[in-house]
Amino acid sequence: MTSDNALLYVSNFGADTISVYAVDEGRVVGSVRVGSRPDALALAPNEEHLLVVDTGSGDVAVVRMVKTRANSKISADRALVNVIPVGNQPNDIVIKAFDVKVGKP
Repeated sequence: MTSDNALLYVSNFGADTISVYAVDEGRVVGSVRVGSRPDALALAPNEEHLLVVDTGSGDVAVVRMVKTRANSKISADRALVNVIPVGNQPNDIVIKAFDVKVGKP
């Protein structure tokens, strides 16, 4: 779920997709096809990407969750951006939050 409790992400194990549910509207507002039998989900701390553990295909799907500007060269829709092979039947995922500090040379 997003930090403002507006969107809930749901894995659709039998459909090989994830759904985006708008809590206040009470309806699904989008879906993205991922790997086989998506199971666990983890939202990146900046909420721009969702990591989806695909139990059937043995990978982690990286899904862009933020919509881009209309004039962007990247599709404006939520989309699968990468698939990372991880081995047989993964079923859980954790993202450790960290601070990035940029210093001057």
